[in-house]
Amino acid sequence: MHPVRGFTLLEVLVAVALSAVLSVMAYSALTSSFNAAERLEITAQRINEVDQALQLLERDLTQFVDRSVATNLEDEAALIGEGYVDIEPYVRFTRQGWLNPLHRPRSNLQRVEYRHTQGALWRLYWPTLSQTTITEPQALELFNGVEEMRIRFLDRDTGGETSTFGGSWREQWNQPGILPVALELTLQLEDMGEIRRLFPLPAGIGNDS
Repeated sequence: MHPVRGFTLLEVLVAVALSAVLSVMAYSALTSSFNAAERLEITAQRINEVDQALQLLERDLTQFVDRSVATNLEDEAALIGEGYVDIEPYVRFTRQGWLNPLHRPRSNLQRVEYRHTQGALWRLYWPTLSQTTITEPQALELFNGVEEMRIRFLDRDTGGETSTFGGSWREQWNQPGILPVALELTLQLEDMGEIRRLFPLPAGIGNDS
């Protein structure tokens, strides 16, 4: 009968060391996989957040109506805006189709504004079209991480930088009775870089006055 031969201490130590190395490699791979999945989910949520906000702006502009409003200071044109980066760019306009499921005594027209302030894109709206200095808007932060926002308005004349659409770009708009053809929004985001969108204005098309 041959004596039973067991593992030597060296063999046991080598086996334990190999098991430890394989465990560390497996844990690292699993952790990397989880981290990648988490980053992908965060990116997808961010893209969806930005896309929903731009869709909201597009819907508002699609329902744009040529309706000026009265304030206690002066009448405001149907659409006004400032596109300069250093003064908190904004665009403010009147839209129709404001839903009223509770049948409150108010207009179906709504004055809305999109503004870059405090590192975020905001949507504001006023409870009434006619406003005073004490009329406070309702504000909703659409998304943050906005480093810069620029707005340009497309006119039909040739007094500014000529566009590929045959008109000219202006970084300021406040012309009662005259409407831009389109609005260009450019956002510089911390995590996604530059995003640029062009929004046609239905009420502005064909307006040469």
